[in-house]
Amino acid sequence: MGIIQNWIDRKRRKELERINYEIEELKRRGPDFSHRESDKKSIKKPTLPLATAGMGSGKSHFQGKGFAVILFIFLVAVIVFHMWNTRSLNDEYDKKEQEALLLRDQLDLALAHLNKPESELGVKKIVEANLSEQSQDLQQEIVDLQDAMSSLNLSLSNEIGDLRVELAENDKYTDALKICIKNDSISDKEDCL
Repeated sequence: MGIIQNWIDRKRRKELERINYEIEELKRRGPDFSHRESDKKSIKKPTLPLATAGMGSGKSHFQGKGFAVILFIFLVAVIVFHMWNTRSLNDEYDKKEQEALLLRDQLDLALAHLNKPESELGVKKIVEANLSEQSQDLQQEIVDLQDAMSSLNLSLSNEIGDLRVELAENDKYTDALKICIKNDSISDKEDCL
């Protein structure tokens, strides 16, 4: 694009220099200058290659057409390049989009694998909390049973002690009855009772 732009700039500068030269000529002749037919022929009308394509001399007309053809070819090349570049960019965009979707699926799968141990850990924590609660309940039940056992042991010990005392008294009474029964001097044995 730089070569064409330089060529266009040079053409415009030359045309501008020619127009400036004619303006200087007109200024030098002054405002009272009457145009004669010969002067009209000597003064060229300013022609711009782009604005006056088809006017002016044959050489400038040819240059204008050549420039127009070059410009047209350049525009067609730019449009074709742009379309080709756009299509390749679209294809590349589609590929990148597919890669992004694939990566997102892989990321979702990796997150699922990461979340699986976390969810399993959550379930294990819940089970552990339930087991801990059951263990505490069992510990309390054991303490309650031990207290009940201690109370029963104490009660049984007291009952056994009472029964021993009663047994000792019964033994004394039985011994006394035996002695009474064995004693022949007592005629009425019912008195022993």
